[in-house]
Amino acid sequence: MIYAKGIIKSIKGMGEGFLLTYRSIKRGDPNIMVFIIYGLFFDVYMNLHRPFAVKFLTRLGGGEFHISLLNSLPGIIAVFAIIPGSLFINRFKRKKGVISVFFAISRVFVIALALVPFLPAGVRPILFVILLALMNFPDAISQTGLQGFLGDVFDGFTRSRAITLRNKMAQIVAPAVAIVTGLIITFVPRGDAFQINTQAILIYQIFFIAAFGFAILELRTFRRFKESKDEPGGEIPEAAIPKTRIRDGLRAIPETFKDRRFVGFMIPTIFFYFMFQSAWPLFGILQVIDLGANEFHMSINVAVSGLFGFLGAGFWSRLIQKKGNDFALFAAAAGLAASVWTTATSPNIWIYIAWQIFGGFIGIGIAITLLNGLLAATPEKNRVLYISVYNTFVNISLGLSPFFAYAIHNALSARFPGGAAGTRLSMGVIGIGRALAAAVLFVIYLRNKKRKDL
Repeated sequence: MIYAKGIIKSIKGMGEGFLLTYRSIKRGDPNIMVFIIYGLFFDVYMNLHRPFAVKFLTRLGGGEFHISLLNSLPGIIAVFAIIPGSLFINRFKRKKGVISVFFAISRVFVIALALVPFLPAGVRPILFVILLALMNFPDAISQTGLQGFLGDVFDGFTRSRAITLRNKMAQIVAPAVAIVTGLIITFVPRGDAFQINTQAILIYQIFFIAAFGFAILELRTFRRFKESKDEPGGEIPEAAIPKTRIRDGLRAIPETFKDRRFVGFMIPTIFFYFMFQSAWPLFGILQVIDLGANEFHMSINVAVSGLFGFLGAGFWSRLIQKKGNDFALFAAAAGLAASVWTTATSPNIWIYIAWQIFGGFIGIGIAITLLNGLLAATPEKNRVLYISVYNTFVNISLGLSPFFAYAIHNALSARFPGGAAGTRLSMGVIGIGRALAAAVLFVIYLRNKKRKDL
């Protein structure tokens, strides 16, 4: 009886949380509602084709090298896209339209992914990786533009609130989509192993096409954002809009490195990103190859992570208000160091999934604090350029870190052959790197706190 009352109380509390969230949105800037709805369509689009990318790659015949390449190559491609693309976007006073174009180009690639299984078996794994990497070229430009765009349409307080609410709602939609897709892929195919694999690939193709449909809704919603120029009296005559040449933009890049606030945020967080991203291929190898996860396991994994991310969003928002974004970022980074160690101890896939309770709770904190910190560290003037420089270094890290992890994994697997020992030890090493990154962020927090106290 006592347990039943406790469960009822928890459910009631979650319902009240949803109601408070809805009221908070309704009372705020109308752009917050647009941002959340846009984000929900984006989450459906992403979760129809991304959560099972590693599993789909193995169904196409990919191995550990392809998994590492899947994590690194998109970052390498983005390095060549972000700065030129952002300088191009920065030429436009009204950025919504040009960002939409890059979004649309990126979304078309999902149709190409659906066509990969029709090609010869020998080229399918590498072609799938290449297409996902090329897809990141327009996507990196649009996401960088979007980050700067959010800095323009929201003020500091509203921006933090919008990001928190958007991430909070995403933790509900993403798991729901992942569970449905995972259940379909796992239980619909019938027959022997070959037939099941063939049918599962066909279902993936259907999901890719459905993802494109939701991408159209996503873009239509994004177009409903209100820029300041869209407001009455906010229109700027075309002749008064300065036309920034890309050459002038390139000359302005060195100025970003003279901004002590921006550089002070960028250096420690890029080190954190490197250690953070290094673990990604190892998580995939442990989950899919070592522990034998199928799509059902992976969907439950996403659901558990998303649910506790939703529950954790309010905690991180309150922590930011109470202790500041710098402290919250350090706390989330320290949690991620612990998360990789705990996950590495998983003896089976169900324990691995259970650890995502912790991982999801911490992950939402990282998503909120990193974006908040970046927007706070960039000046209003040339914000897109600053963000593009930052994202370029993030993607250099993304391009290098999986190979760093792959090299550690190969060395330890050769020294400790058999089972998942090499993977687990590699994750332990990466966990130490994450802990060092968290320590650096703590030093930054103390330094900034001391400056504020003076």
